[in-house]
Amino acid sequence: MVDERRDFILKTAGNYYGINDLEPSKSERSIEEFLDNIDCLTLIIKKQNEGSELEFSNEVNNIIIP
Repeated sequence: MVDERRDFILKTAGNYYGINDLEPSKSERSIEEFLDNIDCLTLIIKKQNEGSELEFSNEVNNIIIP
């Protein structure tokens, strides 16, 4: 079953960072937690170095915004 909310987040993040066909398998838990847990208010998406991989997280840990 396809979750349209998840697809929207992936497409929006991919468009923002210029990455096509984004599929963050190791970050799936963070996205699901954000979408399905009413107490989870944060989803942080940041690009890893110059590659085409994004990191998804639900925790704010000393984030430095360039």
